[in-house]
Amino acid sequence: MTNIGLYIRVCVVIVLCSIIAPQVLGEEQSITERLSANPAITIIQPEALTSRINKKDSFSNNSEAGTNINSSTRQASKTAIYRVEVYADNSREAKAQATARMNNVQSYFTHYNVFLTFDSPFWRVKVGDFRSRSDAENALAEIEEAFPAYSPYLRIVRN
Repeated sequence: MTNIGLYIRVCVVIVLCSIIAPQVLGEEQSITERLSANPAITIIQPEALTSRINKKDSFSNNSEAGTNINSSTRQASKTAIYRVEVYADNSREAKAQATARMNNVQSYFTHYNVFLTFDSPFWRVKVGDFRSRSDAENALAEIEEAFPAYSPYLRIVRN
């Protein structure tokens, strides 16, 4: 008896859903249409969100007017910086080898900045902050002359 009662309940629910669903769903309305139809809806948002929206609007208005707030930083980011990559590897010994190469180059070329980075999965050693490619090529030649064993790894990269 309980199976029949459950069966009847399921059938009643299905019938009611098929009758009520089309009336409830009706046509899809956009958010603005729903807000216009029911003015009792209120939207509550935090002050932080309001201030961020206002900042974004003021920035876009300034950009449209031709005044660019971050023009100096954008100009600086467009300037290419060249470096000489001395080492890049992802073997098990890569960290130790990269550290050793960094120390060797740093002790020999004290006038250049030397950077040791880990960009998964590679350990990399880069030298210098050169404004032109020709300066980087000159530094590469100096490094190659001082450390001929590093020649296979040497290359110029843009940073």
